[in-house]
Amino acid sequence: MPIFNGFSVHYKVQQKKLQLEQTTNSKEQLEQSIQLEIDQALINLTNSIQSVKIQKRNVQLAEENLMALKGEYEQGIAINLQITTAEASLKEAQTNYFNAIYNALLYKADYDKATGTLIK
Repeated sequence: MPIFNGFSVHYKVQQKKLQLEQTTNSKEQLEQSIQLEIDQALINLTNSIQSVKIQKRNVQLAEENLMALKGEYEQGIAINLQITTAEASLKEAQTNYFNAIYNALLYKADYDKATGTLIK
């Protein structure tokens, strides 16, 4: 049994401590990364739900506007071009609403994926 081992045991202990610290840092970084992904997904989901509400209200307003213009047209106050424009605005509002719903579903899937609750 050698009396002097050239500090090899000391360096091996230091190397193991360094590996443990690196592993701990990697674990903490992964946990923070996961939490960031969850937080971002929740923010996106919340914003998309708000967007759905806004787009739904836009559809309602476009429908109300179209109905009012049709009434005015029947009374001879509005012209056909105004009704055509209102119908186009309604179609655009409906398209935006459906896109908002689609995006909300995508963000919901992202949130479920981030939290680990996504069902296949």
